[in-house]
Amino acid sequence: MVGIYHRGSSVFSRVIYEMKYARRPQLALDTMRYLLRQPGYAEFFGRCDIVVPVPTTWWRRWIRGYNPAQLLSTEISRTCSLPLEHRVMHRGRGRRQSRTRGDERTRLEGLPFAVGAAAPLLPEGCRILLVDDVATTGTTLSACALALKKVRPDVKISVFTLAWAGK
Repeated sequence: MVGIYHRGSSVFSRVIYEMKYARRPQLALDTMRYLLRQPGYAEFFGRCDIVVPVPTTWWRRWIRGYNPAQLLSTEISRTCSLPLEHRVMHRGRGRRQSRTRGDERTRLEGLPFAVGAAAPLLPEGCRILLVDDVATTGTTLSACALALKKVRPDVKISVFTLAWAGK
Protein backbone atom coordinates (compact mmCIF):
# COMPACT_ATOMS: atom_id res chain seq x y z
CA MET A 1 0.00 0.00 0.00
CA VAL A 2 1.26 3.48 -0.83
CA GLY A 3 0.37 6.62 1.04
CA ILE A 4 0.87 9.15 -1.74
CA TYR A 5 1.95 8.83 -5.36
CA HIS A 6 4.03 11.79 -6.48
CA ARG A 7 6.03 13.08 -9.39
CA GLY A 8 9.27 15.01 -9.14
CA SER A 9 7.64 18.39 -9.62
CA SER A 10 4.71 17.93 -7.23
CA VAL A 11 4.17 19.83 -3.99
CA PHE A 12 4.47 16.58 -2.07
CA SER A 13 7.92 16.01 -3.59
CA ARG A 14 9.08 19.09 -1.71
CA VAL A 15 7.63 17.66 1.52
CA ILE A 16 9.53 14.40 0.94
CA TYR A 17 12.74 16.29 0.18
CA GLU A 18 12.39 18.41 3.32
CA MET A 19 11.58 15.34 5.40
CA LYS A 20 14.60 13.38 4.18
CA TYR A 21 17.27 16.01 3.67
CA ALA A 22 16.39 19.06 5.79
CA ARG A 23 16.00 17.25 9.12
CA ARG A 24 12.24 17.80 9.32
CA PRO A 25 10.87 14.56 10.80
CA GLN A 26 7.69 16.34 11.86
CA LEU A 27 6.62 16.38 8.20
CA ALA A 28 6.71 12.58 8.13
CA LEU A 29 4.76 12.35 11.37
CA ASP A 30 2.13 14.85 10.25
CA THR A 31 1.68 13.08 6.90
CA MET A 32 1.44 9.67 8.58
CA ARG A 33 -1.11 10.95 11.11
CA TYR A 34 -3.16 12.42 8.28
CA LEU A 35 -3.13 9.11 6.37
CA LEU A 36 -4.09 7.13 9.47
CA ARG A 37 -7.28 9.20 9.69
CA GLN A 38 -8.20 8.33 6.09
CA PRO A 39 -10.51 5.37 5.32
CA GLY A 40 -8.75 2.08 4.77
CA TYR A 41 -5.31 2.72 6.23
CA ALA A 42 -5.95 1.67 9.84
CA GLU A 43 -7.84 -1.40 8.57
CA PHE A 44 -4.94 -2.35 6.27
CA PHE A 45 -2.41 -1.99 9.07
CA GLY A 46 -4.70 -3.82 11.50
CA ARG A 47 -4.50 -6.98 9.38
CA CYS A 48 -0.80 -7.21 10.21
CA ASP A 49 0.80 -8.72 13.31
CA ILE A 50 4.05 -6.80 13.57
CA VAL A 51 5.59 -3.62 12.13
CA VAL A 52 9.14 -3.76 10.75
CA PRO A 53 10.91 -0.66 9.44
CA VAL A 54 13.35 -0.92 6.54
CA PRO A 55 16.75 -0.30 8.12
CA THR A 56 19.10 2.46 7.12
CA THR A 57 22.81 2.87 7.64
CA TRP A 58 24.21 4.54 10.74
CA TRP A 59 25.62 7.20 8.41
CA ARG A 60 22.19 8.10 6.99
CA ARG A 61 20.69 8.16 10.50
CA TRP A 62 23.47 10.50 11.60
CA ILE A 63 23.08 12.82 8.60
CA ARG A 64 19.27 12.94 8.79
CA GLY A 65 19.07 12.77 12.55
CA TYR A 66 16.60 9.88 12.32
CA ASN A 67 15.48 6.92 10.19
CA PRO A 68 12.27 7.97 8.35
CA ALA A 69 11.05 4.36 8.09
CA GLN A 70 11.53 3.90 11.86
CA LEU A 71 9.60 7.10 12.55
CA LEU A 72 6.69 6.04 10.32
CA SER A 73 6.71 2.54 11.83
CA THR A 74 6.59 3.94 15.34
CA GLU A 75 3.53 6.02 14.50
CA ILE A 76 1.76 3.07 12.85
CA SER A 77 2.60 0.88 15.83
CA ARG A 78 1.35 3.44 18.33
CA THR A 79 -1.86 4.31 16.49
CA CYS A 80 -2.82 0.75 15.51
CA SER A 81 -1.57 -0.97 18.70
CA LEU A 82 0.82 -3.23 16.79
CA PRO A 83 4.17 -4.44 18.10
CA LEU A 84 7.19 -2.73 16.52
CA GLU A 85 10.32 -4.77 15.95
CA HIS A 86 13.34 -2.98 14.51
CA ARG A 87 15.70 -5.95 15.06
CA VAL A 88 14.12 -8.13 12.36
CA MET A 89 16.18 -6.58 9.55
CA HIS A 90 19.57 -4.94 9.50
CA ARG A 91 21.56 -3.19 6.86
CA GLY A 92 25.20 -3.83 6.17
CA ARG A 93 27.60 -2.40 3.65
CA GLY A 94 26.68 -2.47 0.00
CA ARG A 95 25.42 -0.28 -2.78
CA ARG A 96 22.82 2.39 -2.15
CA GLN A 97 19.78 2.72 -4.37
CA SER A 98 20.09 6.51 -4.41
CA ARG A 99 23.45 6.20 -6.18
CA THR A 100 22.26 3.91 -8.98
CA ARG A 101 20.50 4.69 -12.23
CA GLY A 102 18.14 3.03 -14.68
CA ASP A 103 17.85 -0.73 -14.72
CA GLU A 104 20.70 -0.99 -12.19
CA ARG A 105 18.11 0.03 -9.58
CA THR A 106 16.04 -3.08 -10.14
CA ARG A 107 18.88 -5.54 -9.53
CA LEU A 108 18.66 -7.18 -6.14
CA GLU A 109 22.24 -8.42 -5.98
CA GLY A 110 24.51 -6.25 -3.91
CA LEU A 111 21.76 -4.79 -1.75
CA PRO A 112 22.95 -4.98 1.84
CA PHE A 113 19.88 -6.29 3.69
CA ALA A 114 20.01 -9.22 6.05
CA VAL A 115 17.77 -10.76 8.63
CA GLY A 116 18.45 -9.68 12.18
CA ALA A 117 18.46 -11.57 15.46
CA ALA A 118 14.72 -11.17 16.06
CA ALA A 119 13.57 -12.79 12.78
CA PRO A 120 13.77 -16.41 13.98
CA LEU A 121 11.67 -15.41 17.02
CA LEU A 122 8.71 -14.24 14.94
CA PRO A 123 5.49 -16.21 15.47
CA GLU A 124 4.81 -18.86 12.85
CA GLY A 125 2.82 -17.57 9.89
CA CYS A 126 2.71 -13.98 11.15
CA ARG A 127 1.99 -11.07 8.81
CA ILE A 128 4.78 -8.52 8.76
CA LEU A 129 4.16 -4.92 7.77
CA LEU A 130 7.40 -3.80 6.13
CA VAL A 131 7.60 0.01 6.18
CA ASP A 132 9.76 2.34 4.10
CA ASP A 133 9.57 6.07 3.51
CA VAL A 134 9.80 6.31 -0.30
CA ALA A 135 9.73 3.63 -2.99
CA THR A 136 10.96 4.32 -6.49
CA THR A 137 11.38 0.89 -8.07
CA GLY A 138 10.45 -1.28 -5.09
CA THR A 139 13.82 -3.03 -5.15
CA THR A 140 14.68 -2.19 -1.54
CA LEU A 141 11.37 -3.59 -0.30
CA SER A 142 11.81 -6.67 -2.50
CA ALA A 143 15.32 -7.27 -1.18
CA CYS A 144 14.07 -7.06 2.42
CA ALA A 145 11.15 -9.39 1.70
CA LEU A 146 13.43 -11.93 0.00
CA ALA A 147 15.86 -11.89 2.92
CA LEU A 148 12.96 -12.49 5.34
CA LYS A 149 11.47 -15.27 3.21
CA LYS A 150 14.82 -17.10 3.06
CA VAL A 151 14.86 -17.39 6.85
CA ARG A 152 11.12 -17.53 7.53
CA PRO A 153 9.26 -18.83 4.44
CA ASP A 154 6.03 -19.10 6.47
CA VAL A 155 5.64 -15.35 7.11
CA LYS A 156 3.34 -13.16 5.06
CA ILE A 157 4.64 -9.75 4.10
CA SER A 158 2.64 -6.60 3.47
CA VAL A 159 4.39 -3.37 2.60
CA PHE A 160 3.70 0.29 3.18
CA THR A 161 5.60 3.23 1.83
CA LEU A 162 4.75 6.83 2.55
CA ALA A 163 5.34 7.83 -1.05
CA TRP A 164 5.88 6.14 -4.38
CA ALA A 165 7.89 8.03 -6.93
CA GLY A 166 7.22 5.61 -9.78
CA LYS A 167 6.93 6.66 -13.36
